[in-house]
Amino acid sequence: MPRLASIEKAGFYATPVAITKQIASFFHAPYGGRVLDPCAGEGEALATLAKQLNLEPYGNELHSGRAAALAAALQPLHGREQLKH
Repeated sequence: MPRLASIEKAGFYATPVAITKQIASFFHAPYGGRVLDPCAGEGEALATLAKQLNLEPYGNELHSGRAAALAAALQPLHGREQLKH
């Protein structure tokens, strides 16, 4: 049976920024590359990876509240207001 805290968060557990930066240190991405996070949550990990590796980020999130946070996190990296959520 799922724990109440898990149900409240809809199973969402963000990856800490420090861990995301460590993960990024293992990759060398080509210039102009892209990164996709199919379960991006609030976008903090995706934005961190995109910034650190100089990649164009793309993310999906089904939860409407987290999708809005994702769009806000990625907007500075895309440099436009046309992000959909």
